[in-house]
Amino acid sequence: MSGSAAWLHAQRKTELVEIAEQVGLKNFESLKKADLEVALDDHMRANKDALSKNSTLAPFYKRVDAPVRKESSGSSSIPDVKTPAIKKRVSKAKDDITGAIENAASAVVHTPAATKQMIPANMPLPPSPAVIASHIDRQVTRGKTRLSQVVKNSGVNEYTDTIRDNISSASAVQSIAILLEVIGVFNETLPRKRIFAIPAIGVYIREYPIRANNMFNLLTADFWVPFTFWFLTSIGVPLMFSFFFNLTLKARTSTKHATRSTHPAGQFDPVTFHLSKALIQWLIYTQNATVYGWPSLESKARIESAVPFGHQGVIVAAGLGVVLSLYEAILRK
Repeated sequence: MSGSAAWLHAQRKTELVEIAEQVGLKNFESLKKADLEVALDDHMRANKDALSKNSTLAPFYKRVDAPVRKESSGSSSIPDVKTPAIKKRVSKAKDDITGAIENAASAVVHTPAATKQMIPANMPLPPSPAVIASHIDRQVTRGKTRLSQVVKNSGVNEYTDTIRDNISSASAVQSIAILLEVIGVFNETLPRKRIFAIPAIGVYIREYPIRANNMFNLLTADFWVPFTFWFLTSIGVPLMFSFFFNLTLKARTSTKHATRSTHPAGQFDPVTFHLSKALIQWLIYTQNATVYGWPSLESKARIESAVPFGHQGVIVAAGLGVVLSLYEAILRK
């Protein structure tokens, strides 16, 4: 192999392609590396006068112009390969050897460092789990901040605080329990009836009846008899007992620097109210106690079905009122 051919053989395939483009070699794209070396050697030798001025090709032409070293007389001379058939065989053998070397190199297990070198520098890599977790945390924090700002601007916190202040007492809890009883009694004694109906629209929207309480029952005994029975047993008689048996009034007047004028008239004892209410419910519904035949069985049955959870619910609510009243009194001490 001549010096110029050895220089071409030492170049990579990509470098040979760049040289072929510089020297103006035609139809070299499909050539293999060995054939491209032979074609470049012939072309560059044939166009020596035009290409020798190129500094990139100077190493090639230095080897072309270098004198051929004579071989010793004792060594066997190898004739120069000139015929195309022999050149083709030689290039084919070179291609086979080159392919075998490339296959062996691809079969070698790459180390992490070698694999990292094979990755192009401009290729986007996936983020690490720590980066993903940090991004998720930032998004969650941002969402919480926005939600808290929306809640603050809507005034929900103020409304919540107002409602909590108004119902955080034993009297408020008992008022809610009585309100539920009133709603049940009104629905029983003033039954709802149909006033008019929204007509149906096509086959998809059916007729919708509009109902309201029958207020004409206020003019009949059908409303006043059961309502009076409920009012006396749940509110009237327990209030009377809590007014006369007011233990808080006695306790306050006995304290130091307390006068009777500091206690307004009409003050009721909440514990006495709840205890008397529970006792009345137990006597009427469990022991069937009556006063001169009153109340009637019909009134008892209607109120029993009207009040949520019946008389057991009223007794439980009264017991809860006793506990809350005592707890509130302890906190005030």
